[in-house]
Amino acid sequence: MISLNFDYSFEIILVYLLSITHLPFVIQLVFWMALIPPVYASQRDFPQISFQSFSLFISSTFHHDISLATVLLLLFSLTENTDLLNLHSRQRQQIYPTEKVLKHTGWMSALVNALSNQIDEETISRLFLTSDHEIDRDKLLGGKLHDMAQKLKLLPYTKSNQFKSNRVEPISNERIKPVHILCPKTFTCTTATCNPRSLIQITRDRDIPHTKLIIGTTIHDNVPVLTGKCPICNTRYAADRERFIDPNDNTTWKRLYTNNARYLKAGQNLWVDRSFSKAVMNGMFSFHASSQAYTQFWNNSYGSNSTTITSRQVWQAFTQESIRTIANESSHSFELIDNLPISEVTGKAYDILGHKGTINAATHHSCSECSHAYKQTMNPTANDMNIDAADVKMVVLDGIVMGPTVSLNNNFLVF
Repeated sequence: MISLNFDYSFEIILVYLLSITHLPFVIQLVFWMALIPPVYASQRDFPQISFQSFSLFISSTFHHDISLATVLLLLFSLTENTDLLNLHSRQRQQIYPTEKVLKHTGWMSALVNALSNQIDEETISRLFLTSDHEIDRDKLLGGKLHDMAQKLKLLPYTKSNQFKSNRVEPISNERIKPVHILCPKTFTCTTATCNPRSLIQITRDRDIPHTKLIIGTTIHDNVPVLTGKCPICNTRYAADRERFIDPNDNTTWKRLYTNNARYLKAGQNLWVDRSFSKAVMNGMFSFHASSQAYTQFWNNSYGSNSTTITSRQVWQAFTQESIRTIANESSHSFELIDNLPISEVTGKAYDILGHKGTINAATHHSCSECSHAYKQTMNPTANDMNIDAADVKMVVLDGIVMGPTVSLNNNFLVF
């Protein structure tokens, strides 16, 4: 592949372009696109400030009873709105004679109003010192936020109105991302004979596996996976399941799929949260998307060079979420032999939760999109049958096909 160094002179680039004009148009287009430099969303690190300095500023600027939650609200409101701070700081400067310097800008006023709408009056009162006597509390609070942004170096101008550098870029939260650890949701053994026995962490530090975790659309790497164990009954507890000895067969391990699990295992090296798995399930039902189509959509939208998902993992997330949704709706504890292939899991789930083809969640349901209104019983000899209503034929496919549904003579065809 031919690569271009943008330090080349204009003449060299021109010669290069002229040399490819004899190529087909599609090839020329590829070369033209190669000349376009990549555009990246630049960010700056989270403010580098000592805790002591920040603490002294907070205690001297706000009421001594201000809560940690309020301080964090103010902090993240500033770091998340650097564009507004750039506009505010610039309007406080007079670069041209026709410009008017404003200490209390409309930009900062809008931020103050947004904060005031989110917190109650008692919390607002803790934003002021007992010595604050300015009548216009909004302007006073705006001044405090300006000083706080100045302390955090979130303004492009110094206190002496000297321009420091370019505009303040969006703030990266990479340095303050929380540490995620996958561990059992329950903290005591749920077996009747052991409850409430505490669980022990059974994996040695050097043997703790690490995995990728997707929360919503955010990818977290190297997340530890911990397993708990009851020392009495030997039941193993993971973040999404319980593993126990079959009481009827001491050689067989069984698995209980935890309905209220926060995270689900979707692959050998991938866990996902329930918002991800629900999005998979809803996407397949709402858009009739196949696992391949949803995989392509997710990778194109949220994937990275280091992390992409596979259709197998998407199908696993769909299956795991479906099982828990139906089991939870029917207040059922879904148990199977441990380590069954996914194809057998879906079949067993249908046998146990399917109620012989009857979907309990649809009982007594009727809406305008249904083919027929709900009837408690069907009497073939009834005289009030609607003979003009044709039967509806449905084809069940192994998987879901992306595409429109076409109606032809009441027979639904899926392309």
